Amino acid sequence: MSDQRAVSGEPVPDNRFGYPPAVWETAREEMRRVLSERAKIRGIIGYAELISEVSAIQFERHSAPFTAMLQEVAALEDAAGRGMITAVVIHKYRDKLPGPEFFVLAERLGRDTSDRARCWSDEVERVYGAWSRD
Repeated sequence: MSDQRAVSGEPVPDNRFGYPPAVWETAREEMRRVLSERAKIRGIIGYAELISEVSAIQFERHSAPFTAMLQEVAALEDAAGRGMITAVVIHKYRDKLPGPEFFVLAERLGRDTSDRARCWSDEVERVYGAWSRD
């Protein structure tokens, strides 16, 4: 086990979904970099496009590893005071909002999710504000 903690407070295993720690961490940093680049320009990205930008792990769209990675990146960025950076990842051709797991984590992190559109709008503005200062 590593000394890193998941959102639940449980230790994060050293081998996530069969991926060695170094591979997982590389993919996490690739994802964080892509999302931060979007946040700096007040942009958004679709799930499929994000997957194509991460090369260390070949994620599948609705897979548990992809969802776990999104949640891990969001929680780490939020803990660093920059908001849930995964707010910039949306369904580009459906409701233009993040997927349901975004809101599950948002609620766990203390956000009001009773109005999902408002929750997302507030969070994406928090992220944009944090990244425009850097």
